Amino acid sequence: MFDSLSIRLKTVLLSALCLLGVVTLIVGMNFYQTNQNDELVSASSSKMLTDSVQDLLQAKAAEQAVRVQKTFGESLLVVTALADQIKDMRAMAAKRSMEAGGLREELNQSLKTAFERNSKVLGIWLAFEPNGLDGKDSEFVNDAARQSNEIGRFATYWSRAGGPGLNTIMVEEDMTKTELNLSGTPYNVWYTCPRDGKRTCLLDPYADTVGGKEMLMTTISVPLLVDGKAIGVVGIDISLDTLQAAAVDSQRELFNSAGHMLIVSGTGVLAANSVDAGKVGKSIGDTLGADGKDILQGLGAGAPKILDQGDLIRAVYPVSPINDSKPWGVVIDLPKQVLLADSVKLQTVLDDAQQRGTIKAVGVAIVAGLIGLLLIWLTASGVTRPINSVAEMLKA
Repeated sequence: MFDSLSIRLKTVLLSALCLLGVVTLIVGMNFYQTNQNDELVSASSSKMLTDSVQDLLQAKAAEQAVRVQKTFGESLLVVTALADQIKDMRAMAAKRSMEAGGLREELNQSLKTAFERNSKVLGIWLAFEPNGLDGKDSEFVNDAARQSNEIGRFATYWSRAGGPGLNTIMVEEDMTKTELNLSGTPYNVWYTCPRDGKRTCLLDPYADTVGGKEMLMTTISVPLLVDGKAIGVVGIDISLDTLQAAAVDSQRELFNSAGHMLIVSGTGVLAANSVDAGKVGKSIGDTLGADGKDILQGLGAGAPKILDQGDLIRAVYPVSPINDSKPWGVVIDLPKQVLLADSVKLQTVLDDAQQRGTIKAVGVAIVAGLIGLLLIWLTASGVTRPINSVAEMLKA
């Protein structure tokens, strides 16, 4: 069949096949190179955007950690100053032979003043060791007017759990109770930790009944040291509602509320959860499973860390609420779909640009092919015309 074709058609057909092969090769190489470039740009941009968002996530976690540290720092400053004031009052009373009942009244008034000036705290309390204040506990047994309990021990507690200001007396049962709390430590660790350790203590979140209302709280307590001996303890209670409210407020600033914030104690008890307040006071291992254990390991390392956990990217930022305390942690998590949203947008733009480029390349190839075929046809016609003329003459 091919032999029956004219010379011009044979020439045009063979030239067209060569032209088609060349055009196809050039267009194919162009497609391949474009895809390679797009993949490189996409991978590079995704990495840059991911690194940028992760850095921003860490910066946000650091910012929230500063807020948490400020909350505890303000309370620590109050209770430390109050401890110094109490020791000064006791020393002054002894020097001036102040009447014992008057001293107890003055101490309670000082606590009341400190309590009223610090409206954010849940409560402020002061308790002396038996006969640690003035050696006269036996004279004040069940003396409610002077905040002395059933053995005469001065033990006063100012709290706003049941109203603007409730003053109660701490009984011996509460101060000697050793039942384990949420973090697995004895109930009365708020008193025994500073007394026995002779240092400032920050407690893990725990539940207690204050003013007839069960509250989730944490406590900073300071020992009253005289000649190296602990004669009492003064403390300040911080409601976890305060930390929870701070976490919820902070969430509004985290990637248009797409990010979530957790505050976790050194032993893994949740002090705040911006998404689910019902999980506050529970172990992070119980609420997050293996992810919670990874977070605790990150806190134990003592350095900020980014964790890739399932559909979430988590920034873990350790914070020491007070000196020499076990580090707590601020955890901010962000869904990967939010993290990669800009990368997806960029990829869409690249895909659209590639599609437009492909259409243009194919269009140019088709036009170039048609023009090439036309030129080949004209060239073939010019070459075969004399040959055809000679053939006609020979026939004639």
